[in-house]
Amino acid sequence: MKKLLLLLSLLLALNASAAAPIPIKGQGTATNTAIIGGASRDVKWMARQDAARNAIESELSKGSEALRQQFRQLGDKFNIEDFEKKRIVKERLKTVFEEDKRDKTVTAFFSGTLDVSALRDEMNSMASTGGATTDGAAPMALSKDKVAVFFTARLNAAAEKFDDNVNKTSKAQSNKEAEASQKATDDGVATSETTLRQSKVVSGGSTIVRRDKQIYELDGPMREHLAAGLLDRASSKGFNRIVDGATMESSTELDAAFGGGNVVPPKIYKKIATEVRERSAKIKNIIIGTLDFSAPGKDAVTGQVKILASLSGKVYAFDEDGELEVVAALKPISKYGMAGTEEDARKSGVDLLSEEAMDEIITKLNNKKKND
Repeated sequence: MKKLLLLLSLLLALNASAAAPIPIKGQGTATNTAIIGGASRDVKWMARQDAARNAIESELSKGSEALRQQFRQLGDKFNIEDFEKKRIVKERLKTVFEEDKRDKTVTAFFSGTLDVSALRDEMNSMASTGGATTDGAAPMALSKDKVAVFFTARLNAAAEKFDDNVNKTSKAQSNKEAEASQKATDDGVATSETTLRQSKVVSGGSTIVRRDKQIYELDGPMREHLAAGLLDRASSKGFNRIVDGATMESSTELDAAFGGGNVVPPKIYKKIATEVRERSAKIKNIIIGTLDFSAPGKDAVTGQVKILASLSGKVYAFDEDGELEVVAALKPISKYGMAGTEEDARKSGVDLLSEEAMDEIITKLNNKKKND
């Protein structure tokens, strides 16, 4: 019986992690141009179009801004019937129409489900394959450009604390600081470093500021596991121009910097830029970020090891002087992994987030090329 309950719990956990269609609702209006009689089928179709578009955009506003931008750029080319045929959107309840004869308007109320993964695939395919673009121009050949990906995988290892008794003759003033955890948005990148405590030591007219420091343990195997997942996902989408930053010498210095916190010295960015340019002139963008793992916990239902894997990063491009500049931030992604061991739990979390991470990278690159 216990084995059966364990199996059911695992299946539920896997189903919960899978990208399931999301319920959406929206309303839209259209003008009734008929002089006599009720609204025509065409008018009702336009009202339903507007309702479905508003329903989709409302849901996308809660997630990736990059995907929302792609959808909005469809403009008049959006067709709810095409989306239904491709199973991106599915109507749950029959659309309800209300006519206002005095204002000569028709309001449609749409209720359905949205497959966000299928929508992202559709948007990206229009940019990277032979699909039509929103302005009728030739489709963008994203696959002609390469992108170098640098991710540092790390575990919270320990906190390096200063010794309060180092300066016994000095006048010490200490204060505890609140834990800082900045969430990444499309305008910024997440940071997860925690400053535990700060101490001011005033001595002989000078002030020395000392901080406790969060120490991270680098996880090379998980970095390789993430790289494999990203490459597999990119290949399945027809994007075969990924360069693994781990193959470059500068990645070692980047890992060392991220291992001591979230501040990367400018000289390391310069070294990355130089090495990437020397590697290939076709590399137009660079992704730099971190893959962080929480301390292991225990799932209350299954008793298995449970670890949260979180990924964040920025998209860089070369400016006119050949220096790196930030052009976008990836949407932060977090997934729980569960397994019998800590290593397998981390792998499970990486497996769950790598597909979404690669989709987000492709979406960001597509949007960047539209704006170039």
